[in-house]
Amino acid sequence: MNFNVCFFRKDDPVFKQEVLDIEDLIKVGQKHKCCPYFLAKELKQNADIIFMPYNYLLDPKTRRSQGIDLQNTVVLLDEAHNVEKVCEEAASLQV
Repeated sequence: MNFNVCFFRKDDPVFKQEVLDIEDLIKVGQKHKCCPYFLAKELKQNADIIFMPYNYLLDPKTRRSQGIDLQNTVVLLDEAHNVEKVCEEAASLQV
């Protein structure tokens, strides 16, 4: 199935739903013929809480590419004992 980037107005009913899980994003994407990934990126702009793997937060390039701004933000890390390992792996290189 071909998907396009979709643009919604802020008063669209999609933005009024409490939480969209991956199945909901796929349904909305199919209904509007748009990409669920870009829909999720659009919806995150108005979200109060965002769940993501913490390596997205730790890597500055990924933060920039995803438009993640951590100023005035509370970050909670689940399984924080794994952060050191993730940082080591991100900064390591295998030859």
